[in-house]
Amino acid sequence: MAEGERIDLPRTLVNQLLHAAQLRPSQIHWGLISGRDGNPEHCHALNRSPQAAMHTVHALRETLAQDREQVWGLYCSGPGEISAPSPSELARLSVARFLGISLGTKGVLQLRGWRVVGASFREMEVTIRET
Repeated sequence: MAEGERIDLPRTLVNQLLHAAQLRPSQIHWGLISGRDGNPEHCHALNRSPQAAMHTVHALRETLAQDREQVWGLYCSGPGEISAPSPSELARLSVARFLGISLGTKGVLQLRGWRVVGASFREMEVTIRET
């Protein structure tokens, strides 16, 4: 993969995402990832599909702005393999990145990432950094 074609996540955020996924291991679970200066930092549960959460997303944006954070991306976790939603769904939410989190393999977190490029998705390598 070329430089810039990966999603680099801090281990603290990956731990937050794993914890959120483990709270409802047999259910689909949606949320937003926020951050500062383009760096992902926190996850925020939506507990519904992105289509049904439009109002919640806009209210959360206002709260994040007060903390000088922006929406970095959307995530979805579930018991099986997660595929990306349509780019048009993410465009309506003004979200350019998506993480799919699967707990389908016992004891292993499967984490996949995509970035919206034009009207389609590009799968990105996901890396975890210690700081």
